[in-house]
Amino acid sequence: MKAQVRGEIGSRRAARENALELGYEQEMRGLTTEELFATLVVPADDLTVQLLVDAERHRVQADGLIAGASDHWDLHRMALMDLTLLRIAVAELIEGKTPTGVVIAEAVYLTGLFSAEESSRFVNGVLGAISRQLQSGASDPLA
Repeated sequence: MKAQVRGEIGSRRAARENALELGYEQEMRGLTTEELFATLVVPADDLTVQLLVDAERHRVQADGLIAGASDHWDLHRMALMDLTLLRIAVAELIEGKTPTGVVIAEAVYLTGLFSAEESSRFVNGVLGAISRQLQSGASDPLA
């Protein structure tokens, strides 16, 4: 049983990592999610697809939440890898299917792998603030 749980965690982490890499490519190439998937030689797994579709669907709301939670940092000033990761994680928080702590921990872990050392603290702080805002019911920064 333990191996199965570990395997599930590993596959979910791999899906998040794939989503981050593909999301970054999508941003760099200026593609929609549908256009990105059409360019893939090997189809993405279901969770990777869902994470990217959710990130695209919730992008406006996620960007508003990120901007509101990142004091003095405009979205265009953020490292694209950090912003891509935040958009995916915020969409996951909005969807509410994964525990908040898991979403934040996975995002911080991936930040450590793919971004600058100081970015982990930034991502953790932004996601913590957003999760508190979403839990309080103030989920629409544009309202």
